[in-house]
Amino acid sequence: MENLQIPINLFFQSLGMWLAPIMQFFSFLGTEEFFLMVMPAVYWCIEPRLGIRLGWMLVLTNWVNGIAKLAFHAPRPYWVSAEVKALSSETSFGMPSGHAQNAAALWGLASTQVQWRWFRWLSLAIILLIGISRIYLGMHFAGDVLVGWAIGAVLVWLFVRLEPGILEWAKRQSIRNLGMVIFLASLLIIAGFSLSNVLFGDWNIPTAWVSLAAKQTPNTPIDPRNIEGGFTLGGILFGFGLGAVWLDRRYGLPTGGSREQRILRYLLGIAGVMILWYGLGKLFPDNANAISYMLRYLRYALIGSWVSVFAPLLFRRLHLVK
Repeated sequence: MENLQIPINLFFQSLGMWLAPIMQFFSFLGTEEFFLMVMPAVYWCIEPRLGIRLGWMLVLTNWVNGIAKLAFHAPRPYWVSAEVKALSSETSFGMPSGHAQNAAALWGLASTQVQWRWFRWLSLAIILLIGISRIYLGMHFAGDVLVGWAIGAVLVWLFVRLEPGILEWAKRQSIRNLGMVIFLASLLIIAGFSLSNVLFGDWNIPTAWVSLAAKQTPNTPIDPRNIEGGFTLGGILFGFGLGAVWLDRRYGLPTGGSREQRILRYLLGIAGVMILWYGLGKLFPDNANAISYMLRYLRYALIGSWVSVFAPLLFRRLHLVK
């Protein structure tokens, strides 16, 4: 099946290398890093409840994508064909495309919440271009992108359909009960990654995949069975989710302020994110063992709680928010 799709990658790459920086830009719009920069901006400065929705969806879509990748354990184009140029690099399995799925889920969800028609057309264009960029860059087959789009669309449909009932249930719960549910949900995320990996049994990554990938991306060896993403998502869910619930019940979510105040909120907040992300990343070990995984969970729980509660409390203290 992969061999039948390689000509599609080669066709897009034949359009010329001048497209590479453009496609890398659109590819960036579908990364976790991009959404981790944008989601706090929405939460702190524009519409906090939309920011919370994007935060929930960011965790949900990446959890589903991570488990789906492990379930399909399919290669990327440059792992199986020396003709396809690797104009970027990835370490995880290919099916489904995480960029395409994230784009469909997050830009799609945002377009259901924002009433401007131009924003919906812009979201659709970005979703399409992100998918095409992944084919051009040699990171995904066309089928990976189509499946990613489909899963993202289903997640948006489920989110919009189920959210009202979940919110009504949450209103009747205490902060303690909600905190326990969020913590258990974070453990479920980790268990999903771990169980999916265990089900591989004795299956090993074909040496041909490793060899072809190493020729084009020698500094980024593939490691598709790594489960640290589960601890990242679990930590973010616990820290961000519990913090947002507590802040909403205790003080209300961050709103209002002048344009200058909103800009200052974002600059202060994102500086805190970078300090925690980079500083703790240097301090904590990054190995495939239980201690490293637990510290990763703690690191991202602190980042999530900074975004959801500690940064807004700082904004209040500095009189940058109502």
